Parts: sequence; C-alpha cells; structure tokens
Amino acid sequence: MAENETISNDTTDNNGSLSIADKAEDLAASIKASREYQDYIAAYNKLSHDEIEKLRSFKQTEAQIPAHSRMSFDEEKRVSYLYTLLTLDTNISQFIEREREVCAMMAHVFDIIGDIHLFMPEEQTHY
Repeated sequence: MAENETISNDTTDNNGSLSIADKAEDLAASIKASREYQDYIAAYNKLSHDEIEKLRSFKQTEAQIPAHSRMSFDEEKRVSYLYTLLTLDTNISQFIEREREVCAMMAHVFDIIGDIHLFMPEEQTHY
C-alpha cells in the first residue's frame, strides 16, 4: 500500500490554477448566463400558477410510469392525450421547448464530463 500513489485532496492543480470546485462554480455560472437557461427562466416566469400545476401533474403522471417497461396501449393513449392538452397552452408549450433546450445543453456537458474514465487503483498498472 505504501508504494501506491496517494490522491491529493489539494484543490489547486500543480500550476496554481483554479480548483476543480472553482471551475465547477464557473461552469454553473456560465450555464445560468447561457441563452438557453435565460430563455428557460423567462418561459417559466410567464407561466401562471395554474399552468405550473398542470405541468407538475403531468410530470407526476409520467413519473409513475415504470422505467424500462412498455406502457400499455391505453396508458400511451392517456399520456399522449394529456400531453396534447397540455401543449395547446402556448405558455406551457414554449416552456417545454425551452426546458428541452436546457436539457440538451446539460446532456452535452455530461457527455463531455463522461469522457473521463474512472478506474480502480489496481487497474492503473500498465504492463
């Protein structure tokens, strides 16, 4: 064990640049300043209390659908009908579109971060 390298808890890298936590804070600030996020917030602020409740109710209905399972035809029809009713409201429809844009942006960020390959210390040995 003594010969294994220890992982430093130091939050700055070797050339004194920002710590990972500081860079994460910068990333969060950049996300909040992005056009996608600002449009998302503006769309949310246009929603009435009733529209927000309709969205929450729909999302709760979606959340009750078990992951990795197929919906029955009747369930699909019901969810599709609810979604259609929901998106007839212009404010809700615009909010959903802005929400999708933010989700796509975040998925891209996660893809970039996901390129980091984590491994167990014993896997570090190269032959």
